[in-house]
Amino acid sequence: MLKAQRVGTWDTLPIAAMDAKDSAVAGLRAQGLTPKAIARRLGMRPAEVSAIIQANAARAAAAFDTLPPLVDCFLSPGWSAGLGLEANACAWRDFDPAPDRGRGLMAVLVSRKGRYGKVSATGYLVDAYCLGVKDAFGPRNMEEQRYRELLPQFFAAFNGERVLAPIELAQTLVYGAVEYARQLGFQPSPDFAVAAPHLGGFAGPARITFGDHGRPNYVSGPHDDAERVVATLRRTVGDGSFDCTILGGPGTRLSALH
Repeated sequence: MLKAQRVGTWDTLPIAAMDAKDSAVAGLRAQGLTPKAIARRLGMRPAEVSAIIQANAARAAAAFDTLPPLVDCFLSPGWSAGLGLEANACAWRDFDPAPDRGRGLMAVLVSRKGRYGKVSATGYLVDAYCLGVKDAFGPRNMEEQRYRELLPQFFAAFNGERVLAPIELAQTLVYGAVEYARQLGFQPSPDFAVAAPHLGGFAGPARITFGDHGRPNYVSGPHDDAERVVATLRRTVGDGSFDCTILGGPGTRLSALH
């Protein structure tokens, strides 16, 4: 059974904040490569790679320490369906009014106080059964009235009212799903690198078992390369160790706050 492990802050530092060498190291480290393997790939000394990893982690930690105050943290209803909540995480079930309605796909929205009295919002579309973060946007700075008007649209694809939740739960779901997907061979949306610091750091380890009752379950979206996804699952977990449903028609994307 694959479980999310602790996710270090180095892999959530915005790529734009790094130079080319730092960015290359961070990208390979995000794929799970060791410092020695990264050094061989980039023609660098292992000590130099380790120093860059440590510096990236320090910059990310500093960014998290200076985050603006939280305004809201919302989840789509049904987020807990199929997930295993362990130990003290069991109390988080109280934040899901519709645990039987979910299908592994959830929307997460985090907003913080922005500049000039505005609200800064970020959103994440999370596949907790297989692909991790499929889409992300932000931070987007906007007037609070506009932010409040757009909130219902952001969650419109999910039946039921959005759920006000602890930021620690959102962090565990997003970072944990990213790590679970990486174990399956999938990387988060490229936009996640910019949106992740707004979420804040992850204390870890995740007390949530991802997958559909611990089993990878891929449900295709209209923008997926389904053949590639299935081939990756066959390589990483093997035939008979995952479920797959190929669908047609429109899928879910984050668009309301763009």
